[in-house]
Amino acid sequence: MPHLWAYLQIGTSRSNSIHLLYARRLQLARALPITIDIHADRELTPEELSLIQSYSNRIAKLIINPFGYIYLSCSLINQFRQIVFTNLVQFDYTIDSAPESHIRITRDNLSAPFMLPVVQHHRIQWGSWPFGNITSLTLQFLYPSPRPRYTELREILTQCQSTLQYLNLEDRGPKMDVDGRMAWSRITFPRLRSLYIGYVENEQLFLDYNIQAPNLKFLTIRNLFVCPPSAVAASSFTDITAPPGAFVELLLTSFMPQPDLDPPIPGVTRLKQLALIGETMDCGYQMFRTFLANNPRLEDLTLYFPRYAPIFHYYNAFFESNEQDQSALPRLSRLMLSNSVLMLDYLRRRPAKSKPLDEVVLTTMAYHQLLEKVLEAKLEGEDIVKTLVSHITNLLVIEDPIEKSHVSMEPYMEVITDGVWRRV
Repeated sequence: MPHLWAYLQIGTSRSNSIHLLYARRLQLARALPITIDIHADRELTPEELSLIQSYSNRIAKLIINPFGYIYLSCSLINQFRQIVFTNLVQFDYTIDSAPESHIRITRDNLSAPFMLPVVQHHRIQWGSWPFGNITSLTLQFLYPSPRPRYTELREILTQCQSTLQYLNLEDRGPKMDVDGRMAWSRITFPRLRSLYIGYVENEQLFLDYNIQAPNLKFLTIRNLFVCPPSAVAASSFTDITAPPGAFVELLLTSFMPQPDLDPPIPGVTRLKQLALIGETMDCGYQMFRTFLANNPRLEDLTLYFPRYAPIFHYYNAFFESNEQDQSALPRLSRLMLSNSVLMLDYLRRRPAKSKPLDEVVLTTMAYHQLLEKVLEAKLEGEDIVKTLVSHITNLLVIEDPIEKSHVSMEPYMEVITDGVWRRV
């Protein structure tokens, strides 16, 4: 049975007479957990604060979205600091409904009441935020003022290292402090399952911090703004610099097991999903082959870049990963590719009794490359279609990626469906 919630949106541009309706709706909610959504163009009145205060122990989600003049956000937050939320599990803060300013905090441990952080003129005092028990952290396209500094981000990561499960950084790099380049001790996230990195200018972040995630299952590195679709239009962030290709190799190298160190580094060896999305993101051939060999549980692999980009070394490394060991990546079930030149040779080397790939997604260019191979082989009397349907259950085609344009990820063509070839 789904959880039931009481939802109340308070718009402060309305008259005080509406408060009676608000109060009545909260009374009717009875024992349900409450979501309060504040859209404010002014500070709250004492009556409004009193109404929220009286139900504070039942408020599970709080959304604050100030709009109007520049200093409203800090004064509004300071008003809410007078209220103690004992059972709050999620806090969302947005300025002018802009996704770039969105900050979310979630809590699993409710042993201590939640106090809102101090905010001054859009400058967040990161030290006042309680990060000790959070499981998910997203820093996505922050304005320059609230973006944490280098040492502040390290403190945030250190606080939550024992509980963090999901980390998403899609932003400029953190502001560099005077001591920002000092050597940091290792930070290990024993429970981190998902790491998503996009557009981080300061690629030294993870290398300086020596971040380790031995139980990482999902890793995405991208530098395409809206392809696949991102939360923000590329035109708003044209000055963001994508991480250079060397970053991918350095990051993956830092995730390699190093048993000879003291203490030893277990590395990343349990990945289920890996996605490299974008341009200028290459890494060494042998290094990537070793990284794949260290992750035999990989089930889902995406290698996706604009059509004008060259074939990167990691493409060759993957497609040739089963040259010597046909059982390489035995659990692989899904592929998304923007180049398929080497795919047929890879499929031919798969063991005849191996389980077919559940899904292969090709871009238009990759599909045309495959179709050329099929037609060439047909003229020579070879039946490549038989090879394809024996190793692929479903083959879908999507649009080609474009660097700074929205591209739909919905398939527009089904080439193989349930093991049946549907195209000539």
